[in-house]
Formats: sequence, C-alpha cells, structure tokens
Amino acid sequence: MTGRPSATAATRSRGARNELGLEPLTPDSADFYRQMVTLGLPDGVPEELQRRLYDDHRIEIPVFEHAGRRLIRASFQGYNDAEDVARLKAALSELLA
Repeated sequence: MTGRPSATAATRSRGARNELGLEPLTPDSADFYRQMVTLGLPDGVPEELQRRLYDDHRIEIPVFEHAGRRLIRASFQGYNDAEDVARLKAALSELLA
C-alpha cells in the first residue's frame, strides 16, 4: 500500500465518482474526506441490484432509497485499488444496461 490509507481511500473514491458516471450527492472538494461516496442511480434501477451485485460479482455495497431517489454508497479503504473500482464499474454497466 502506498501513501496514507485515508489519502488512498480518498483517491479511490474520487476515481469512482469520475469513472462510474453517476451523479454524486456531495461536491468534489478537498474540504470533504472522501472515503465514502453516495451516488444517485438512474431511473429504472432493478430492485434486485444490491443482491445481483453480490451474487453475480461478489461486490457488497449498499443500494437504498432516500427522498424518493435510488442511491448507491461506495466505501473505499486503503486496501482497495483501481481494479476494485473497475470491477464495480463493469458490474454496474452490465446490470444497469
């Protein structure tokens, strides 16, 4: 692992925000600690998205509804790498198609 775990997690979170193409709920600012990111999902998200992410791709991530919107919350730790973000992106691309 290179760098401080918190800085590495923040970098992974920023990368996910950019790569996944989903709308972030918070601004991309150095004022926020970005270990965790909540992203808005497009309309028509399958109800079983969270289960399919885990069953089909072994990605455990919360998918929930708040204020009438479907959201996904990714949390990146120091041990996560760019491959983890790429796996999430590929899985979402498949399941949201």
